[in-house]
Amino acid sequence: MATLSTTEILSDTLDAFKLQFPMITNFTTDFSSQAATKGDQIKAHIATLPAASTYDATTGYANGATAAESLLEDVDVTLDQHAHVPIKLDYLSMISNQKAIYQQEVDNKAYVLGKQMVDFALGKVLAANFTNAVNAGATAAASDRDTLLAIRKEMNLNGASPKGRFGIVNGDVYEALDGDPRIASADYHGQQLEGNSLGELTNVAGFEKIYEYPTLSANAELLQGIFLDPTGIVIGSRLPNHNQDYASALGIPRAGKFDVVQDPESGLAMLGISWEQPGTFDQFLTVTLIYGAAAGAQGGSAGDITDNAGVRLTATA
Repeated sequence: MATLSTTEILSDTLDAFKLQFPMITNFTTDFSSQAATKGDQIKAHIATLPAASTYDATTGYANGATAAESLLEDVDVTLDQHAHVPIKLDYLSMISNQKAIYQQEVDNKAYVLGKQMVDFALGKVLAANFTNAVNAGATAAASDRDTLLAIRKEMNLNGASPKGRFGIVNGDVYEALDGDPRIASADYHGQQLEGNSLGELTNVAGFEKIYEYPTLSANAELLQGIFLDPTGIVIGSRLPNHNQDYASALGIPRAGKFDVVQDPESGLAMLGISWEQPGTFDQFLTVTLIYGAAAGAQGGSAGDITDNAGVRLTATA
């Protein structure tokens, strides 16, 4: 482990994060490496459609032009979650076995952070935020391709974006969908689980992806799944403010090392803080970020904000 820099560990954690929670890229995201404080509010932006116009002899093609800035709708996201995953690297263990536990620790850090973020976002999938729902019946086993078509129809009627639609369902619903011969037949490609134990359906009934998420909470509303276009849930993240200028101005030496890595594709950034404990020479490393999420109508009225971007799949009590 002594041959690995904090930046290398952070980069590997980012890669593992994307592999274990691919659905994070289906949401609308506002990721940044800028510093923030827990409780800060940021404004994420979602695109809206311009209006068509007719050619005018006087104004020409400028007739009915829409200001570009008005085609972006603000969505407030409060960064009310400050997560980190600390690990301790024993000095004696590092001497005897430098890399045996490395990949496992990277995967574990990514899993813990990713699951916390996804669970937090999915915890906002409530009737108060998504007023539209399709009922699957008394049991999840009733879910099939017809269920997906009903959800697709509901989203079409509500004006949800036709692009980038995806679903997240619990294990029972996924098992039922995968057991529908119209989905599992040879006419559909790329549905095999391969090396990933969590199911993922591709290009089914108008949805680009349907992810199995076994720990999806049914909550008090008997939630079985959520189907969204990308604007339905917005996740924003920043890095905790670690400005050391004040300490430097006072002549206080740094107690640790701070490193930042950012994924060039998604913009997701993580802060790594590492330090050594005097005496034992044990190494500590934590990976951290501040994040928040906003979903659907955000507790408002039916049709507010991005309410119509999602449809809940529920069961009969």
